[in-house]
Amino acid sequence: MTHRHELTLSVTLRSPFILPGLDVAGLGIDTPALRDEAGQPLIPADQVKGLLRAAMVSLVTVGAAKREELDALFGRASPDAAGGVTASNAPERGCLITADLVAGLSPSTDPHSITRIKIDEATGAVQHGALQVVELAAPVGTDVLFTGTAILRCPPQRLERLAGLLARAWALVPAIGGAKSAGFGRVIKAAVTVATSAPLWPAVVADAEGDSLWLEVSFDRRLLVDAERLSDNVWRGSTIVPGSAIKGALARALEMAGQQPEVAGSPLGQVLSTIRIGHAFPVKDDPEKRNKTLCDLPLPQSLVQLEQGDGTILDALLVPPAHIPIGRNGAVPAYVGDWKNRARPDHLPPSAIPTLPRIHTRIGEDYTAADGDLYVDIGLSPWQDANAKKRRHWRLRVDRNGADPDWFARIIALLRGTGLDGVGTTGASAQFRNAAPPPGLDIRPVSTQDGDLWAVTLVTSALMLPGNVGDIVHAAYQEFWRQALEQPGLILRNLFVRHRLAGGYIGMRRRHYGPSVYRPFLLTEPGSVFLLQGELGAALERRLGTGLPARGANGGWATDWRACPFLPENGFGDFRLNLVDHAALGQDMHGIARVEDMDV
Repeated sequence: MTHRHELTLSVTLRSPFILPGLDVAGLGIDTPALRDEAGQPLIPADQVKGLLRAAMVSLVTVGAAKREELDALFGRASPDAAGGVTASNAPERGCLITADLVAGLSPSTDPHSITRIKIDEATGAVQHGALQVVELAAPVGTDVLFTGTAILRCPPQRLERLAGLLARAWALVPAIGGAKSAGFGRVIKAAVTVATSAPLWPAVVADAEGDSLWLEVSFDRRLLVDAERLSDNVWRGSTIVPGSAIKGALARALEMAGQQPEVAGSPLGQVLSTIRIGHAFPVKDDPEKRNKTLCDLPLPQSLVQLEQGDGTILDALLVPPAHIPIGRNGAVPAYVGDWKNRARPDHLPPSAIPTLPRIHTRIGEDYTAADGDLYVDIGLSPWQDANAKKRRHWRLRVDRNGADPDWFARIIALLRGTGLDGVGTTGASAQFRNAAPPPGLDIRPVSTQDGDLWAVTLVTSALMLPGNVGDIVHAAYQEFWRQALEQPGLILRNLFVRHRLAGGYIGMRRRHYGPSVYRPFLLTEPGSVFLLQGELGAALERRLGTGLPARGANGGWATDWRACPFLPENGFGDFRLNLVDHAALGQDMHGIARVEDMDV
């Protein structure tokens, strides 16, 4: 049985060393020191892993380690670049996850620095403009101890061998950071020790406490999930943790435990595919309220502000589709995408999570940065208060969804016990605990006067339209809702939607529309709002627990995660009723049939 082993990594560097950060350290500093939120210097996790891997390659070269052991620890990249579009492009992931190594040094009131220059080879004088002022974490000659953790998942009988190889590799690293050839970042001492070991599967399984439960999750490090590409080499992570990111880490943990969830016909694989893990939304920590408010819920696309008004938020959902929505005195409404003030209703607060950008480079086999492999990612802080070590929390819903209750109980025990490692790009470790349901889950119509009108707002993306929808969007959405709610008489009265194409790697790998077809997924985005008419209370309540089904390529529902990642079991297709009070916000809106009738 595979165990989860927590290793302690330590290294002592002699100052000066250059571990550059992106924050402005002070006037006259060209290269600030990389620090965490508490101001302590650190060696980033990806650099630790890169140095370990480079040293392991040296051990393999001299025959002190096997290539299979290198791949087991660090994994192998996807082979799709060499094999073309028909090759398998699933990467082989390693069993080692590293974290930042942090030095227990508080920021000095009198920062230390060192000046570097470049000598012109022709004249022997200082080259013009080649001067660099580097902030030092400690005075020159000071030995600074960095410590951190790493997670190694392997059978107990392999622990001694793999941990020993990591210790030997870590001891081979001569220096860390920039300007090593000039004597910076000299390693004085390095060590790897085993701190704790425990089985991945919990030994004792308690009751799962029902078929549906809410959990709060916190993370041990900077979080980067569902990243958006801002430019060629800059990525920004989402504040919302997709259920697929959590389920992917869970699948990897089960695979490491020897359960083989991806094998066709595997009982545990069927359970993992069936259970529903919702997206995790950040929560607002308000000590005066027992129920914490979910943050970053999307604004319904039917909300408007009047261009001649004071920024008051109104709602156009109840204006008939054939009419032009007009505000007071003929004021033209501006929809959410055109708002300049980023206003939000009080009950839909933003999370305002601080961002932590990092520069990344690939470590070559000579322990230096590889040319051309540089990018910046913008992750999220895991701390509510870093100095007080108070963690930030996200909240999500997990549903058994008809899966085997015993297996479901074991999975919940795993989440609430050892938690999950390897969430997102940073490999964050997640810890789960029970939580109360958030407010705003009531099943009620738009208003008491309109008992058969229901305002449904997506809070996560959903695959709702067929690939060849053409110009019949309204009819296609109405047909979707009729099938999803099993209500053939349902009428779609109004809708405000936005779409996104998800293609590239995910579209090429999944091939939802057939193995010989490349077509991106057409997603209906969060904030899309639908006004439905009919006796739908029971059907909507049922779908609130299961999520909206994903449109299949053949006209039915998509069920295979290998072909479609946007399944409700992965947290997609989640919605809320009356995310805002559409009736109250729509009182100052009216619709006219013709533009000539506008009272301007």
